[in-house]
Amino acid sequence: MKLRQGWISNSSSTSFVVSLSSFSLEDRDRIEQLPDQSDDLSRCTGIISDIDGWLRQFGDGEDRFYLDGALRGMMERYPDLAIIRESDEGMCGYLGEDYGLDCVDDHAMFSFDYH
Repeated sequence: MKLRQGWISNSSSTSFVVSLSSFSLEDRDRIEQLPDQSDDLSRCTGIISDIDGWLRQFGDGEDRFYLDGALRGMMERYPDLAIIRESDEGMCGYLGEDYGLDCVDDHAMFSFDYH
């Protein structure tokens, strides 16, 4: 897994780590309509609200070690931290076109992608 800051265009799934309070009320309502993918590593578009549960699915590998350290510090500062995952159209579509959330990358603290 590559971890990158900013928009990533060459992956099948990009995840954005965000603080939900940084969004407008209208966008937060849209985010709440996303399917919860907390217990799913399939890369489908949705929100990961249970970050601890989601991290456990990675096992004890290097990816989990890096994400766990990065996210734990952020969770202390931002109690409403979430991961919003966008996948290609074959995996439930795009946040902007399909969910009206074309602003997610503007709110991302960091993003990471899966190929």
